[in-house]
Amino acid sequence: MTADSNTEHDKPNQAPNILVVGGRCSNENHMIEFLTKLVAVDLKYTYTQGLYHALSHKSDTSFNVILIDVSDGSGIDSRDLSRLVDTYAPCRIIAVDNRFNELSATSAREHGADDYLVHTSASKESIYDALTAPREPGKLSTQKAEVSRYDNLTGLANENLFYNTLEKALEHADLEQVSMAVLSIATHNKPWLENEEKTLLPRLSQAIARRLERKLRETDIIARRKDGNFILLLRHLNADTNSAIVAEKLIELLQAPYDLNGHISIIASNIGIALPSVRHCQASDLIDDADNALSLAQDLGPNHFVQHSRRPRAAETLNLRSRLHEAISQDQFRLMYQPQVDIKNGGIIAVEALLRWQLEPNQLLIPAQFMHHVEQSLHCTKVAHWVIDKACQQISEWQKTSQQTLPIAVNLSHKQFIDPSLVNTLENALLKYGSDAKLLRLEVNETTLRHDPKRSQDSLEQLNTLGIKVAIDDFGAGSCSLHTLSHFKVDQVKIDGSLVHSFLETATSMTTVDSLISTCHHLGIGITAEAVETPAQLDYLKQQDCDSYQGYLFSKPLTATALPALLVSA
Repeated sequence: MTADSNTEHDKPNQAPNILVVGGRCSNENHMIEFLTKLVAVDLKYTYTQGLYHALSHKSDTSFNVILIDVSDGSGIDSRDLSRLVDTYAPCRIIAVDNRFNELSATSAREHGADDYLVHTSASKESIYDALTAPREPGKLSTQKAEVSRYDNLTGLANENLFYNTLEKALEHADLEQVSMAVLSIATHNKPWLENEEKTLLPRLSQAIARRLERKLRETDIIARRKDGNFILLLRHLNADTNSAIVAEKLIELLQAPYDLNGHISIIASNIGIALPSVRHCQASDLIDDADNALSLAQDLGPNHFVQHSRRPRAAETLNLRSRLHEAISQDQFRLMYQPQVDIKNGGIIAVEALLRWQLEPNQLLIPAQFMHHVEQSLHCTKVAHWVIDKACQQISEWQKTSQQTLPIAVNLSHKQFIDPSLVNTLENALLKYGSDAKLLRLEVNETTLRHDPKRSQDSLEQLNTLGIKVAIDDFGAGSCSLHTLSHFKVDQVKIDGSLVHSFLETATSMTTVDSLISTCHHLGIGITAEAVETPAQLDYLKQQDCDSYQGYLFSKPLTATALPALLVSA
């Protein structure tokens, strides 16, 4: 009897051996509909729950399809997904969701899944087709994200996305007021791997990518370049040496052996480091410096790193520091103002004063380009006094001439906040111009408050007596602690721009933002989001009942004379 060629499924000679991995909170009842569909098309499966139990099956080499529950709130998270991808490669990895979620689909692809399947809407036939299709690494069939931004082999960002992110980071450095570094990373394979086992090279690249990715923070970004090497952007560094420490750790990390289907591979690496400076107005300049430093590191031999030549930076530093005195005496500093907007009604409720240095008629520097030099000079407190004086003067002018007087927030560094003369400086400036202290706000970061808790408490009490409100700036940059909010009496918390940029892309950032907003509301603290750039970011903040925001979505920093026109239109 001849088989009917039009049967419901043209099944392969050997059905796939399937491992279904449920999340920590999921169980068979959670996926009963999906598992029933598997049975209906004669697909047998093994079910396991949670990362630990899933990894315990790794000795079973018969699995060729791994289904991983990534349902929001109960499924496997992105980091554990990466571990499962590494463990079960080259099995076909399919992320299974209970409803379509573009963020989950994007995250699944970025972390190595081959496919993304919504089991509640998929038919038995489509499930069968998805599970029996040939493996296509890097392809996510229902992925709606812009795939041109990611590397097909590793799921990391590609050079275009990295370049755009770096450009934006440089452009917004005045908002974050943090240092950053670009690391150009080259890896070198053993000759036998290159000559005899070329089929293993793609798997090695994937393993390197996963290893690097797991060691990075949410605020960092790593990309795979066209030549197969990697480039990394580190943000929120407080000193030049931090980037060197990271480079040392990465070289050590990459040296650990890789097990590629029983083939043990050990690689070497080199890293070139470039730090932003006055000349880095374009991302391409910073990347070029990192690549040049990489070439020098490679000349030294395997497993070396080099930071871009400091001789130009030394000359630049000498030039800037020698001119700081004239910047104050010749009134070369400027204040720009970025509006802070009420999320509910769209009205401007305050402005943040952002410092600029008019170094030359056609060269206006942002803080990321000169504050490092100010901090290490004898002029640090003088600059803070200048900013406070000008802010109080502007408040007084608005009190006299404007129908709407806006509070002005002044950002202080750690050194400026702990200056013993700060309170006296504030009192003198307020008296000098007759400015209302309630319209002056100070912003400091969490690290500053936690550095000397007793001293910080005393300073906050003195400022409260004056009527000056204090905000914690850049909350969420690097490590953060919600305990800080209950320990220090502050009036406002500002969500760092890096969290705002990533909360729609990573579950960790989203959870952090949600918890932060909820905690602030519970404690009666105002909550503001920085660096809001897209309508999607704003919509989510509205849903979470965030109080206010600032960023390029509403307005770039403006001069005091340009603000009234914006107030009329807002």
